[in-house]
Amino acid sequence: MQEEAGPRNPIDATLLIALFLLLLVALPALAVYASSRIRRLEIVKRASEIPPPGSTPPPIVPTLEARLSAFEQRLAALEAKAGVAPQPVAPAPIPPPIRRPPAVLLPEASLPAPASARGSDLEKIVAERWLNYLGIIAMLFATAFFIKYAFDSRWVGPRGRVAVGLLCGSLIVLWSDRLRRRGYGYFSEGIAGLGASVLYLSVWGGWHYYRMFPTGVALAGMIVVTAAMAAITIGRDSQRLAFLTLAGGFVTPLLLSTGRNHEIVLFTYTGVLAAAMLGLERLRQWRWLPPLTFLAAEAYFWTWYAASYRPEKLGLTLFFATGFFLLFAVLPHVESRRKGRLAGMEILVAVANLFCYLAALRELLWPDHRWLLTAAYLLLGAAHLAVEKSLPQPLSGETRSLRRLLVALSLICISLAIPARLDHAWLTMAWAIEGAVIVWLGARIVSWRLRAPGLLLLGVAAIRLLFLEIPAPHFLWNLRFFTFAVAVACFAISAKALVESTRDTPAHERNLAALLLVAVSGYSLLELSLEFWDLFGRIQVPGMEHWPAQQMALSVLWTIFAAALVIAGMARKSALLRWQALALFALVVGKVFLYDLSSLQRFYRILSFLVLGVLLLGVSFLYQRRAMGHKSGKETGAQP
Repeated sequence: MQEEAGPRNPIDATLLIALFLLLLVALPALAVYASSRIRRLEIVKRASEIPPPGSTPPPIVPTLEARLSAFEQRLAALEAKAGVAPQPVAPAPIPPPIRRPPAVLLPEASLPAPASARGSDLEKIVAERWLNYLGIIAMLFATAFFIKYAFDSRWVGPRGRVAVGLLCGSLIVLWSDRLRRRGYGYFSEGIAGLGASVLYLSVWGGWHYYRMFPTGVALAGMIVVTAAMAAITIGRDSQRLAFLTLAGGFVTPLLLSTGRNHEIVLFTYTGVLAAAMLGLERLRQWRWLPPLTFLAAEAYFWTWYAASYRPEKLGLTLFFATGFFLLFAVLPHVESRRKGRLAGMEILVAVANLFCYLAALRELLWPDHRWLLTAAYLLLGAAHLAVEKSLPQPLSGETRSLRRLLVALSLICISLAIPARLDHAWLTMAWAIEGAVIVWLGARIVSWRLRAPGLLLLGVAAIRLLFLEIPAPHFLWNLRFFTFAVAVACFAISAKALVESTRDTPAHERNLAALLLVAVSGYSLLELSLEFWDLFGRIQVPGMEHWPAQQMALSVLWTIFAAALVIAGMARKSALLRWQALALFALVVGKVFLYDLSSLQRFYRILSFLVLGVLLLGVSFLYQRRAMGHKSGKETGAQP
């Protein structure tokens, strides 16, 4: 037969109980008593060093009256010996008393502390705070070890064990309030946290180890502990207790996790707890509460989604995701309408909340519910615009910044709505059109913050055009040509808007308009090159080879396009267009002389050189004629 675990000697049990009471009650009480005695001694010592009121300092030199009287007596004796009658001396006027300003007694905290005082402050921090933390942790370990030892020794039954834990935790919390009333605020908060931890562990132990009550009862018990700690936090106005309440509330689902899918219970509890924490922030203005609450709620949502989400739970999950978004979006928007501004932490939570909700919608609705996803994105964009319109007037600097933030978030939602429903070439066209509209609006209201996202969308569209393969079965009449035409038109509209709005702006902003004009020419030439390459690749003519014909077509097209740029540049007096034409001529000359001369057959070679030579001579003639026109104009203007 095996022996029962635990000691049989009752003396050992008595000693352990005494040791437990010593650790739990006697040592903290002694520490508090010693601290109070030391503080009283310091007060008595300071009082003994201060002189009593009304006392006079000891004299340092003989009084001036006694010395002046002796001097007058000696002077009278000398005058009597000399037979000189003493002259009456008129009394000197008594000057009015000097009124000195009353002495201002500065508080001790306002005076610069010496090095010794700073050392004592560090000592105070170490002694009061760090030792408090370490003491609480040590007490938790001691309590846990003692309870485990008592349980293993079977001193009390399961119900008694849980009852002892609940009783000890409650007494510790009550003791912390008594310490607070006696002036030990910081120490009492640590003791309150210790008591709350004991209560949480007692409820968890009764549910997890002994199965004394179901999960619902355990959850209700932990909710009661959390609510009690929240009430204590409000009553004591303590941020440290608020942090402990937040941590205990969000740890509860982890402690009571069974590994099963309890979506309704989990998200309902999380939503109610998050709403309570946000209400506490509104009551006490503790700005750190919303970010921590948001992170905890999002961590629960995405952890549950990765482990337990099923497509048949789409409606319920979408409901809870929308509820979390509204919960963290309403408070910042109410604050923005009331004050016309948002603090930095509020802006961070608002932006992170929107992006997490957009990601949740994407994960839940793509690709089976694309129309619903598009509608949700558009509705979010419209909602942010509505909030922007409801901001108070007149506009201050902070209000303008908030308006720009809301407009930017609205544009992000609208931009994401496009790929939610469109794809391939239609997505490229939609982004190009949206980018042109945003740039045009930014140019009209002279807002660089609005033009920047528009230019970004145009850049995305331009990159997609370079790598997107769009079928083109017919010459010019195909989706590829239409896509390039829309993108080129958007580039041109944006360039014109920037030219009209950036005339008085720095040069680096004006260069963006020039870059867009280069994109207009470059993408036009690229699309025409693709169209002619495909055309000469499809033509079926007896005796004609496709590849040499395609190379010749490119040389001829580039030469004609360069000549057209020269003519347009001279007509519009645009040096940018003329320089693009010269750069393209240089490219064509290099291709014809270095590639076509050695690779093409006689007919294609002759045609490439003929067209290039004719157009080069024509362009040279135009430049000569333009130079002569300028010269004759100057001579005519110089005549009297």
